[in-house]
Amino acid sequence: MFKYLSRLFPLICFLLICQQKANAYAVLAHEAIIDACWATKLKPMLLKRFPNTPDSSLRVAHSYAYGGSLVADMGYMPMGSMEFSDLLHYVRSGDFVVALLKEAQNINEYAFALGALSHYVADEYGHSRATNLTVPIIYEKLQKKYGNFVTYADDHVSHSRVEFSFDVLQVARGNYNPDAYHDFIGFNVSKPVLERAFLRTYGQHIDDLFGNFESSVATMRWGVNKLFPTLIKRTWKSEKDTIMKRQPGITARKFKYKMNKHQYHREFGKEHERPGFWASVTTFLIHVLPKVGPLKTLKYVDPGQKGEALFVKSFDTILVNYSTYLQQCEQPGFKLKDIDFDTGRKTSPGEYPLADQAYAALILKLKDLDFKYITPELKQHLLDYCKDPARICGHKRYPVDSNKFNEALALLKQSKPAEQQLIGNLTEK
Repeated sequence: MFKYLSRLFPLICFLLICQQKANAYAVLAHEAIIDACWATKLKPMLLKRFPNTPDSSLRVAHSYAYGGSLVADMGYMPMGSMEFSDLLHYVRSGDFVVALLKEAQNINEYAFALGALSHYVADEYGHSRATNLTVPIIYEKLQKKYGNFVTYADDHVSHSRVEFSFDVLQVARGNYNPDAYHDFIGFNVSKPVLERAFLRTYGQHIDDLFGNFESSVATMRWGVNKLFPTLIKRTWKSEKDTIMKRQPGITARKFKYKMNKHQYHREFGKEHERPGFWASVTTFLIHVLPKVGPLKTLKYVDPGQKGEALFVKSFDTILVNYSTYLQQCEQPGFKLKDIDFDTGRKTSPGEYPLADQAYAALILKLKDLDFKYITPELKQHLLDYCKDPARICGHKRYPVDSNKFNEALALLKQSKPAEQQLIGNLTEK
């Protein structure tokens, strides 16, 4: 018995680490954006570039678009790499999406890149116009402390709760129809284009960050297919009265979101089933443990009519701007500004502590790799961002070791960028 409990303790600690980084715009909303634009925007773009693609191949491409819409958050799942997702959220976020679009060589890679673009737009407008405004409406203490715009860096727990609750309400209202979203629980990740774009943008290989990339993808798939339905089911049991007031007529039969085992195996095969024993234990713990400690971010909070209205309005804004970006991205010279996904603002030194922390971590990592794959563009970008090192290291709550950072920065200045031919050869593998 004690041996079993001793194994549970590190798992609970593991859950705690994962939940602290759950700062994504509502998970199901990311995929709903893909579906809202699929028939009118995404599918025509894919057919324009890859004409005569059969319907069966388009269905597969659809799943890659879902994967692109979620990949930025993959590192925040168990078995993931927080460093990977921090980079995609805070460092050269626009450059990375553009790199994906440029590197895409087939229909699945292109669909994946377009999905990643949707995540960029969703976080740009979803956090700034919904989550960051709803948190202070619900939590008066945070409003008094931070004002009417509360970021994820200000308070992790409230953000995760609000975004989970946004998804819960949309499920209750039937806006995420399980039948219409059959493929949306399963998704595919295009590792080849991801590897090429990541190396060019961040000067390192993906496998340097993930212990097992394929396991991370499987865990993400399990999270959406197994973990999220478990959370929905528990939420119904504990918050039924509140949800019914917000959505009269809702029933337990209607209030669920799940792909059955047969569907899952048919889509992905048994080799892609849930990550294993500890994944099942994690689901069990969520069922039996209270919403305290490592699971406190999974508590449902009613965003109220005003909060839900902000979410719906932000979703509409995202669709409009995503459509605009989709038109623009086919034009030569397409660029995206680098934003931090938590605020939607242009990334700048000292503007957001988690961004500064991510920049410092990247420079330290590149130093450990002897700046082997750093491009001239990446080197110049990092030097421009870090012109005033004191701004990077000056956050009390999110400190950066100034001695290690300044040492790495000095070595960065002396480094010689990798030859373009070397980067090109590596990305072609």
